[in-house]
Amino acid sequence: MGIGSRSSNSISDDVTEIQHLVVDYIKQEAVAPLKQFGKKAAFGISGVFTVALGVFMLSLAILRALQVETSVFHGNWSWAPYLITMAATLILLGIIAMLGMAIGKSSRSSK
Repeated sequence: MGIGSRSSNSISDDVTEIQHLVVDYIKQEAVAPLKQFGKKAAFGISGVFTVALGVFMLSLAILRALQVETSVFHGNWSWAPYLITMAATLILLGIIAMLGMAIGKSSRSSK
């Protein structure tokens, strides 16, 4: 039997089989990793919003405590609580950034 003697029915079966193989391959190599990435991204985004809200609330608490609970920052020194709060917030954000980089390095090296 030569190549030209194959029936058209077997060719259509081959085409259908190739079609199924391609669809299964795309599901395995593209769709499944995207679903896993979506789950990780959802946790990451919710974590970012939670940390941002926490930093905002902590900064606001520091500012209000400096303004209300101290008697030093009145008159010409009324700007000082804002500067102190900004410095504390920047330090806190730096610490959070360093922790994030450390977590990223450890998760990449463990793979």
